[in-house]
Formats: sequence, structure tokens, C-alpha cells
Amino acid sequence: MPIKILIADDHPMFRQGLKNALQECTFEKEVHEVSDGIETLDFFKGQFADVVLMDINMPRLNGIECSVQLRTSHPEVKIIALSSFEDKWHIEQMMEAGAKGYLLKNVTRPELELAILSVYQGKMFFSPELVGKMLHRSAEFMQKEARLGFEDLHEREKNIIKLIYEEYNSAEIAAKLHLSEHTINSYRKSLLAKTGSKNVVGLIKFAFKNGWF
Repeated sequence: MPIKILIADDHPMFRQGLKNALQECTFEKEVHEVSDGIETLDFFKGQFADVVLMDINMPRLNGIECSVQLRTSHPEVKIIALSSFEDKWHIEQMMEAGAKGYLLKNVTRPELELAILSVYQGKMFFSPELVGKMLHRSAEFMQKEARLGFEDLHEREKNIIKLIYEEYNSAEIAAKLHLSEHTINSYRKSLLAKTGSKNVVGLIKFAFKNGWF
């Protein structure tokens, strides 16, 4: 049986290049394409794909939100993030959303083939280039962690911690920022990890101690 692959990306030229690369892969495959997260969910209403190559930055519904919804309705689907983003936050968000692999858009054809076969067989796969960068950045982060400042946070993290301080819960914050509750909870976990806090009380204490408020 062919592996059914869905390409979800809003750039037609990139989709075409990816389709050309997939045609050169040695395994039997069936390739489909969509241009955003909404079309991805619509595709699964009438069809199925074994593996989704998911871009992150797409209009209408981004790859993170789409992955959350898709894994909820089709937990058996295998998602591989295929993105130009190589920062820790985007990788963590895609993993939290259920992705089993993460590739950069400069992926080679052999690497693409190995990633698809690995994830299809139930394994995880990260671009070797990405793994090296993540290890390096993790070491840098551990060195800087003790002097984490408010300016080191993403703008959205700053907004979320302010709303937490104002006693809004995750659902209320999600409504205010037009995000899913799952995404807000992921941000909260990230903030706890960055500050070394066990809970929200510890997070607020850390914020006050470091003059964030």
C-alpha cells in the first residue's frame, strides 16, 4: 500500500518543489496538497493521509493550531513539521501539538525520505542540523537561565504573565488573545520552565523578585 502524504503549505512553488522531491523517493506514495490549516482539516473530512508535512506559518489556521485539532479528531495521523522556524519555542509547540518530526525547509531528498519512513513506522525524527543547534542553544540557555530578564521573554509571554498576575485563567487568557486554551497552557508550561517555578505562585514570586512588575 502506498503511504498517503499531505503537504500543507501556503506557498505553491514550495509545494511543487516538495512534490518533485517526493516523486524521487523510493517508497510507494500518494501525494496530496492543501494551502492552509483550514483546508487541511477539510481534507480529513472526506479523505485520510498517513503523514502530513505541516508548515507552521500559514494563513487562517497555523500549523500549531491545526495539528492540535487534527490530532484530536485523527490521533493516528503522523505529523512532521516542515518549517523555516528553527527556534526552541516553535519546536516545543509542534511537539506539544502532537508532531512526531521536525524538518527545516532546506531539507534534502534523502533526509525527507528517511523522516517520512521513520515517522510512518512510529518513530520520531529531527533534522540532524536542527539537533545540533538545539543542543548548542540548550547549553546557552542553561548559562543564561539564572539572569533571565523580562526583556528576554517573547512579547506574547509578557502579555500572558501580566494576565496571570491579574488572575485570569487559561480559558479567559485564550479568549483575550484569540488563541486556543491548549496554546496558553503551553505558554504557561514554558514560563514555569524558564523561571524554574513549580506553579503559578512561584512564577509570580519570581516575577516580583526580578522586578518584572
